[in-house]
Amino acid sequence: MVVDNTALINGANTAQRIAANTTSCRAAIFSPAAAPRPSSRALQVAQQYQQQDLQVTVDYRDILAEIGSRRLGNQQLDLVFPGFAPTFRGAVV
Repeated sequence: MVVDNTALINGANTAQRIAANTTSCRAAIFSPAAAPRPSSRALQVAQQYQQQDLQVTVDYRDILAEIGSRRLGNQQLDLVFPGFAPTFRGAVV
């Protein structure tokens, strides 16, 4: 009986290449050199609220009012948000 080992050899070579690539990718992702510096990802002081959180730049009521009006067809937004004049920001198309 003759056995062709070509497929087994090719499969083993492929497995070795995959393992080598996986190791090099893992090293690139998790190495300290590849990690961004904290200062480049940190919020600048001008962007912070109480020196810890991101400042609010969009009132969530604007977004909810736009959804209520354009998607749900509610034109009585003053009943939902009394005393608030929403600004539609293009969140719903």
